[in-house]
Amino acid sequence: MLNCRYKIVLIFILLTRISYSQNLVIGLSGGINFSKAITDEYKSKKQICPTIKLTSDFLLNEKFYLQFGLGYIQHCYSIDIFPNIKMTFNYIDISLAAKYKYKNFFVAGGPIFNIYINGATHINNYSVDFEKDFSESFLYGLSGEIGFELPLGRNFNLLLQSGYSIGFKDATKSDDTVVKFNGTIFLTGLNYNF
Repeated sequence: MLNCRYKIVLIFILLTRISYSQNLVIGLSGGINFSKAITDEYKSKKQICPTIKLTSDFLLNEKFYLQFGLGYIQHCYSIDIFPNIKMTFNYIDISLAAKYKYKNFFVAGGPIFNIYINGATHINNYSVDFEKDFSESFLYGLSGEIGFELPLGRNFNLLLQSGYSIGFKDATKSDDTVVKFNGTIFLTGLNYNF
């Protein structure tokens, strides 16, 4: 798993260096993910989870960008019949999006990929890590985002954005239930324009 993380970071650095001579925007943002698990057996409750993201926007023409994102996201949920039990799943989040910008506003959308790091069951103040065979190591889905960039100076912009993601793959290997994650994300951060 560690080698995979290094490869992902290396790809991100190489993509950034290749396009350095072009118009490039680097962003760092963090925020919350209102995660909801879609289950076939129980009704789940939304939970607030953390997320952080590093992005590179590559200019394609005057208003269109190709955005590559790399970060961390947590999905978590509880179910109605056991409200004191919370399940958390931690992932490396990778995204590729087409981004359209008009003045200071933008919309973006594209595929997302999640690589499993670890997970746990939390009962009040007690936690138990998942067994290795419980969670799928790779998830995929789609994400759409809207946002606003507020200029702070010559090269910096304040970034405010929200989005919604839909997971297509079951997060568990359990035969008893199917769990797919959807999430509403709110992020704030900074962009640097080269």
